Amino acid sequence: MRRILTFLFLAAAFMVPAGAQAPAGHKPPSTPSFTKAVNEVNIVFSATTRHHQYITGLTPGYLRVFDNNHPQQIKKLLTEGNVPLRLALVIDTSTSVRTRFRFEQQAAITFLETVLRPGKDKAMIVGFDTDVTVAQPMTDNVHLLAHAIRGMAANGGTALYDAVYYTIAQGLLKSGPANVRRAMVLISDGEDDASRPGMHRRAIALAESAGVVIFSISTDPTGIDQADDRIMQSFSTATGGKFFFPFRADQLGRMFEQIAYELNHEYLLTYIPTDFVLNGKYHSVRIKTISSNIVIHARKGYYAIQTP
Repeated sequence: MRRILTFLFLAAAFMVPAGAQAPAGHKPPSTPSFTKAVNEVNIVFSATTRHHQYITGLTPGYLRVFDNNHPQQIKKLLTEGNVPLRLALVIDTSTSVRTRFRFEQQAAITFLETVLRPGKDKAMIVGFDTDVTVAQPMTDNVHLLAHAIRGMAANGGTALYDAVYYTIAQGLLKSGPANVRRAMVLISDGEDDASRPGMHRRAIALAESAGVVIFSISTDPTGIDQADDRIMQSFSTATGGKFFFPFRADQLGRMFEQIAYELNHEYLLTYIPTDFVLNGKYHSVRIKTISSNIVIHARKGYYAIQTP
């Protein structure tokens, strides 16, 4: 395992040269910002009926895209079979989840064996307690991924927001070209006692701008800690993913099955915004369909910001 690498950041922009690494054992600074140049916008989405049945075979003729309420021309629409997946499995290894940790490990391994297509898809494993640890960098080798998961142990505090931010900035965004699907499965009870101030907002903003779909699984077995559950849900709501709660060991495998099924029915839509200005402002995005029976599940927008 290797410890999280210290972010190098400037006053207004976070810049890390390709391949650059800072000393191990450090956490992200308190006020990082991330910037992304947007000339093509990629939106990962799924489509269902109102009875939650997934719809395949959509073509651009079924869809209408609006950027800040302005209609856009669809440049490209790809189905899941044509789009590689880059997946981050981010697992809470803090003391608060110790009693449920073994169930999480085995269910996560089975999930990866199910969802990854050899030679096409890749995944990475990240664990977090007080620190954030890359247990396995991005690979298509399921045996290496499983070994990394089995080697995790629960210990320490919880740096949830730092983990989400770091995994996207230094993992998912460096994992391939723009036209891949990027997703995260976040497993935690939602508590955070070790991240830097303001990191929840920054992590969500980065996920939206990077087009990362976050599926979050609350490991709170009671379902009564509504504040922490809302934290977990916020990541999924903002990015077009799904939130699963409360935790029951005998249902965890089924939760992973639902995520795998969703990943296997995703589309990737690309458009170039008209009248785009690189001003850091938020752009709302809506995908509408010509049929009232089709429901689109996607992130709500992105930030018009510059990336390294």
